[in-house]
Amino acid sequence: MFVVASVGIRGEERKPDARHHTVLPFTRLLQGSADYTPRYLQGAGVQCTKVHQLALPIVIYSPIQSLFWAEPVKAVSDGAALYFPELKVWSALNATWLDSRVLSAKLGEYVCMARLSTIGEWFVGCITNSNERRLKVNLEPLFDEWVDHPNEFIPRSETGYFVHVYKDGQWKGRKDLFTVRTQPRRSMFFRGKFFNEKKYDELKVPKTIPILDERNVVLEMAPSGGQVFWIQAASPSSLAFALSPPKLKWRPDLIKEVKKTPY
Repeated sequence: MFVVASVGIRGEERKPDARHHTVLPFTRLLQGSADYTPRYLQGAGVQCTKVHQLALPIVIYSPIQSLFWAEPVKAVSDGAALYFPELKVWSALNATWLDSRVLSAKLGEYVCMARLSTIGEWFVGCITNSNERRLKVNLEPLFDEWVDHPNEFIPRSETGYFVHVYKDGQWKGRKDLFTVRTQPRRSMFFRGKFFNEKKYDELKVPKTIPILDERNVVLEMAPSGGQVFWIQAASPSSLAFALSPPKLKWRPDLIKEVKKTPY
């Protein structure tokens, strides 16, 4: 079976504004998957923040993702490992998803889309238009069972979940929004509907990891910005990731490498 992702979407080679991205789920994407080309390491003329770009492969579905189409290979591999740890999100994305759910959206203003991976992890991508936005989103519907839906794929963790949050950094005073860097990852704990206090205690989650309010997850997005949630079932391995350093060493040599690209 061949899966085709046609274009007709005006990707980042056209340098669209953020509002364009908040319209696509209501228009072009209703017809199916679409070939899109987000940028992250460099993007002269791109009109959105880096987190907005980080969220686009989640918001815009394509089984053929060209995530590093305009970057030199060495800068990508070094950057993801040593300089831009948030790119681990892209490396964990699926080509296709087991489930897709819209948590919140308004045509031309904002979109908050959730996708379920084949290993039971939720990726939530949220984007806004050119307006700064504060939005409340409830993550609990991600674990609701739907009638005539493949509910066996929904993760039912009794130990709860770790929510790794990526959000816009300091943006005020910046004319080039693409230079707004992603804040260091912040990991929080989410109980969920199947939470078992005893199993949670056995995991020994330190108190330094804050607990999310189940019904009032607040998103704060810069103009043309976004936010990403990576939700993993609580386990020794996901706890280790939550406790790992969220910020890596500054590598100016990688920036020089990125600037060598002809794009």
